[in-house]
Amino acid sequence: MTGRGGARAAAFVASITSLAALAGLPACGGSDAPPEQPSCEDRDGLICGPDGFPFAVVSAAVSDYCAENDAGCPATTVPPAGATIARLSQPEPGKLCLAGRLATTGGFAVLIVRFSTLNADRTKVTKTFNADALGITQVTFSIDSPPPGPGVLVGAAVTKGLDNTPGQRNVIDGFRLMTPPLFDEMLIIREPGPVVAPFANFRQTSDDQSPTFDTTLLDGIAIAVGAADLDYDFCIRDFKFLDAAGNEVAP
Repeated sequence: MTGRGGARAAAFVASITSLAALAGLPACGGSDAPPEQPSCEDRDGLICGPDGFPFAVVSAAVSDYCAENDAGCPATTVPPAGATIARLSQPEPGKLCLAGRLATTGGFAVLIVRFSTLNADRTKVTKTFNADALGITQVTFSIDSPPPGPGVLVGAAVTKGLDNTPGQRNVIDGFRLMTPPLFDEMLIIREPGPVVAPFANFRQTSDDQSPTFDTTLLDGIAIAVGAADLDYDFCIRDFKFLDAAGNEVAP
């Protein structure tokens, strides 16, 4: 179930930095990756090709404490007192979890599922994800144990260009799942259950980013929590892409 955020949602998004800043993560290639694409190695804070997440190349945890960490937020590294802790895990196929504690001020944590790949030195996008060509118009998943106060929001980013600066992802971000019919408030999810996110319901929330949600170049979907001094422990599962009729689109 979902609810509207209003002023709380505005404060929430203000506490979360641009997903572009969170995007300096290594890409992991599948069997059709070019020769220069290195094999992906699971590491603390990063899961390559998460099992049960169709089309996903990698999943990673990022936070205000380690937003620019190429390996995601490592759970085994204990941040200083008062800093955000973000622990990514996959307890079973088809399920990803993020748990920890948000910083005493300005804390946020994000679970990212990404669909594009980069070359070995991360200077080129070698594979983009064209959701439109597959007839995909929406994404759905179920969420377990979202924080009941601040809840979580759903964000997205699209590939901006094929040239890439190492340590940064060349993406257009700022897209957030909004509440119809006016689409002037972010959708804040505070209760467990299924979530359906039509691409038509995403809107740009950053004035300095393109307003066009180009899903021929879908880069990633993100689930984010932002608050102060908060313990959180949520999971997403049953992640699927759907066509306009609600039918699953599988690889």
